[in-house]
Amino acid sequence: MNCNRHDGHPLVKVCFSCNDQLVCAECTKLDHSSHIFREMEEVGKERQKTLLQNLRETEAAVLAIQQDLEKLQTHSEGNRYRSKEVADKIQRRSRDIQDAVNQYTKQLVFICERHHNNNEYDIAEAKVRLDSELLNAFKTLGIIQAALESENFPQIIETEKFHRNNQLKRQVVPMRSPRNVAFVHGAGTVGNLRDVFGDIEIQQDGHPQRVRNDFETREESENAKRRKQHDGCNVCDTTVTSAFEQTTTSYGVCFLCPSHASADDCWIRLEKTNEIKLVTRTGKVKQIVRFDTSVACIANTAEGQIAVTCPDSHTIQEVQLDGTKKTLFHLDRLSPRAICLTTEGNLLMSLVEKWSYALSAFSTRKIAKYTVRGYKMAEAEYDGYRKRLFIKPSRIAASPASGDIAVINRTEYETSHLVILDKHLRLKFRYFGDGKIIPNSKRYCGKESVQFCPQDVQYDKGNHILIAELYSCSIQLIDGSGHLLKILHIDEDIPWSMAVHSDQQVWTGYNSGKVKVLSYRKYPLLNISRTSHLKCHYYFFRKDVR
Repeated sequence: MNCNRHDGHPLVKVCFSCNDQLVCAECTKLDHSSHIFREMEEVGKERQKTLLQNLRETEAAVLAIQQDLEKLQTHSEGNRYRSKEVADKIQRRSRDIQDAVNQYTKQLVFICERHHNNNEYDIAEAKVRLDSELLNAFKTLGIIQAALESENFPQIIETEKFHRNNQLKRQVVPMRSPRNVAFVHGAGTVGNLRDVFGDIEIQQDGHPQRVRNDFETREESENAKRRKQHDGCNVCDTTVTSAFEQTTTSYGVCFLCPSHASADDCWIRLEKTNEIKLVTRTGKVKQIVRFDTSVACIANTAEGQIAVTCPDSHTIQEVQLDGTKKTLFHLDRLSPRAICLTTEGNLLMSLVEKWSYALSAFSTRKIAKYTVRGYKMAEAEYDGYRKRLFIKPSRIAASPASGDIAVINRTEYETSHLVILDKHLRLKFRYFGDGKIIPNSKRYCGKESVQFCPQDVQYDKGNHILIAELYSCSIQLIDGSGHLLKILHIDEDIPWSMAVHSDQQVWTGYNSGKVKVLSYRKYPLLNISRTSHLKCHYYFFRKDVR
């Protein structure tokens, strides 16, 4: 290359003072005198090395960009696939719900038709009897009229004598009232469908986040506001010392059991799972124990192990500290549901032959006390009037102070009450909320308020009873005689389960998957009026778990 300013003179040097300008020999003497120069060949070789490095870096950048584009394409395809998969699951769940509604509709129609047929049978049977009686009455009437019309006195005397000795006696036909059939519409609204469909979980950068289905009606929103009102009840602003959420699933927390090893740990079981987890206050999972059969409830044993009820296999299993499992004993045809430890170190459990509200002469619904080796010590199935104590005995708790026993008796889908027994399994009273009790000296007729439905029950060391209640979404505290002392906590979600540590720390599990640790030790217990009550006039669609 030649210089533009000096024709015929080749470019031989690089002027560093003029930003690497190429110059000839004449330029170095004239325009660029006293500047700093280097030989072109020397600088070219150095810049060649730099360009080679720049080439490699550019090639690497091009490759990285191409890889990122491929990743974006993969993410796009995966996003479409996963979104379609979730949408398909929602559609399938919708169809399942519709199938369940159709099936339930058929059952309701069948029940209605069966009641109609029973009524028709009773009416037809009574009609046959009355027709026969009417025919006999007409015959007798004809004989009497014939005798009177004949004016034959001997015939009249004989007829009167015959009927005097053989008076027409009516056969009493039982006229039972027809079985009334009425459709009672539930109070749930469309907004409750979010409890059926659940929430959507989004994971980004390894951090899961649950997006709630917040669709609800204005009526439900107002009800949620009214849920905070307590109408004179002594509500504690109980301290929430810790809270976490099971973000891996949308299942509710069905059961909680305190860990004897640490007050900061607790065993939990989620619905629709056959495993139990040992978690900390922050939700960190320390241990998982999985089972080959269904799991209902958990309890500590006197030896420091964990006892677990398995309804489908009719067994009580024990979990060692290292997570190994063994079967303690079998219960033949009975299914164990709830379980707890008594003050003597024995196991107290609720037993049913079938988890159903239907009863027959062959039904078994009771609670029983067993040793850890499977020896039955006592049981309770009937009261002093030979009436059943339970329809569906559910959660059970024993007082560490008095030995009293509290059992949740489920009577309908959304109604239940507490049955309080002494340590000898004798009935003391039934508790129906709002201070209403039926002592053991009175018969229980099966009528109760639909505004009280305990989900779980526990005792604290002061012989107070803690109740997780459905309709008010509250944790209530009553004394051993059934008097309401405190409303410890009110939440937006339904409390399903509780566990009480010795320091009066209450672990509470909710239908949303949340777990909260409450502390109420520092609050004095003040009696309130027995007429005070929670007014929450609305219902929830809830799963009949446990």
